Amino acid sequence: MTVDGPGLVYFDGMVGHSGKNGCHVYCGIQGRCKGTHYYPALLIPNNYHTPGSDHPDIDIDTIPSSGSSLEYAANLERLVAAPNEMQYRKLKKETGLMKPSLLIGLDLKRTLGVPQCLTPDIMHLVQLLADLFLSLWRGKIDYTAPNHPSTWLWAIFRDVDMWQAHGAAVAAAELQAAHTAFNEWEVEFELLYYKRRAERLHFIRPCVHQVSHLVTQTIQKGPPICYSQWTMECTVGNLGQEIRQPSNPYSNLSREGVRCCQVNALKAIIPELDVPPRGIPSTAIDLGGSYVLLWKRDYRAVHPSQAETIAIEAYLGLDAHKIHRWARLRLPNGQIVRTAWRETLRPPERPIRVSCNVKLVLDGDVRLAEVQYFTRLAAESGIGEDGPIWSWKDVAIVVMYSQPDVDLLDLSFQAVSSCAYLEDDIRVVNIKSIKAVVGMVPHKPTLPSRVVENRFFLIEKPGLDIATFGVPYEGPGAQDDEDDDDEENMDDIE
Repeated sequence: MTVDGPGLVYFDGMVGHSGKNGCHVYCGIQGRCKGTHYYPALLIPNNYHTPGSDHPDIDIDTIPSSGSSLEYAANLERLVAAPNEMQYRKLKKETGLMKPSLLIGLDLKRTLGVPQCLTPDIMHLVQLLADLFLSLWRGKIDYTAPNHPSTWLWAIFRDVDMWQAHGAAVAAAELQAAHTAFNEWEVEFELLYYKRRAERLHFIRPCVHQVSHLVTQTIQKGPPICYSQWTMECTVGNLGQEIRQPSNPYSNLSREGVRCCQVNALKAIIPELDVPPRGIPSTAIDLGGSYVLLWKRDYRAVHPSQAETIAIEAYLGLDAHKIHRWARLRLPNGQIVRTAWRETLRPPERPIRVSCNVKLVLDGDVRLAEVQYFTRLAAESGIGEDGPIWSWKDVAIVVMYSQPDVDLLDLSFQAVSSCAYLEDDIRVVNIKSIKAVVGMVPHKPTLPSRVVENRFFLIEKPGLDIATFGVPYEGPGAQDDEDDDDEENMDDIE
């Protein structure tokens, strides 16, 4: 079950994120009180003696991935049996529950059960953490005397001029994202910012605690992108576009949601009701395994360049002959790989697309390369009664990128893969070794070795390999049969 943090309380029947037991996955960690709010701080503040919140430090490695179904059921039973309002409020605070969850009515054979089916608010996590850090660094977060922002060593951007200068510097250079080890990060965050001071307990927002659950929730439920709120938010947006009764929008939205569920259920039961999948264009060649060569293609065979000829001959073990170049390839995930050959022919007024860079597997290693073009090479595959048997080898001519700089990769916790473009390393690779389209963004970093040079860093579409599971991708870069219709006639199909 995935939903926004504030919206989750309507489904799970638990207290909000500011409650004493406010963890979204009901892990049991008890917050520490400041004013009327509780904050999920692991470390007890110095000289802190608030009853019910002065428990010892919590070892982050002992936090369970989620709450126990038996504990949840026992606590819920105690709550609903409360004899009066006072006892109810006491048990509500103690158990973190307000009412039975709507989800307990689901068939346990088809769900993980409550609270195991609950997930953190992944979609807003980065936004919440960014807001927290900016508030701390700029000294804008609430404070309690004598804990004035002027005493905070980390509040280096309180000065407006320095903040603006920093923004300009970030705009001029690439911003290297730092992906830290989550458990170590939470403890270090508390030691750096909170420092066991009761007046700083509100620095430990729920999003700080959420980070400690990311890995265990991934092990239990799969990659977070699969259960984040993006799908739900997209569905809400789609349904909102279908509203046709502005005078009664919420009733209309609910009805559209019900109708959508009914249609999806019917399609799941009777797949024949759905629109049949679109076949490949008549000008394309199905290579098997959901790889499809797409036009355009050379009208006449051409000689490859000298460097390409050497690579082709090394790959075939035969002399290279004229070839027909192909411009595009559709991958099993639905992405379209384009080629540097075609992009260089585009007129200046038309935007250059940058989907020529790919991730591929060579000899068991994941490598990055820029595709120059695709082609089909005739090769002898055996001897028959009438002589040699010839078959097609479907290949891509690529220029390789180097392996990522190891030191920079380690310093960025595997976040920044910075590679050099090896223009002299031209190779011929099997088309089916290509796994995905990637982005290679130019930058000029100062490497840990103190070398400054032009390089490219890797950007991948998050979750594409997980989210599709064989379902063709239909977002930006997906197949467009009309693509390049108005380009030169030199690439007509045979």
